[in-house]
Amino acid sequence: GTQVSVHGVLVDGVVTLVVENSGGWHSHEERGRGRGLVLMEALMSELEITSNGSHTVVEMRKDLSEPGPPGLGR
Repeated sequence: GTQVSVHGVLVDGVVTLVVENSGGWHSHEERGRGRGLVLMEALMSELEITSNGSHTVVEMRKDLSEPGPPGLGR
């Protein structure tokens, strides 16, 4: 099966989340499903996705001093 690890840290008001798995990356257009990428792009200050076909890393950062999208409060 696919192994997934999630790590998070809060430093100086910036949350960094790193999600890694042992599978490849498939965009939602390829499969015709999923809204995770759209949500990550809307909610995070920075988003980086790297994949080599057998290992994928998603690194997300949110500066908590920045306002969130309208309707979500902070």
